[in-house]
Amino acid sequence: MELPNGKKLELRPLSLSDRGVLVAVNVEGSVQSDMQVPSGHLIAIVAGRFEGGRLMISFEPHF
Repeated sequence: MELPNGKKLELRPLSLSDRGVLVAVNVEGSVQSDMQVPSGHLIAIVAGRFEGGRLMISFEPHF
């Protein structure tokens, strides 16, 4: 998906276990990470600058 600052965001589930879902996170030009996220836990990521501040993205998987 394209973000308001023009960068592209990709969230891709890789696997699911009793510890949570393993998600590949890629924000074009800034963040590239794999994160293990338990169900119901909020994750926040800085996705670069936007309108004089920082653009924050959050997601909360439920499974």
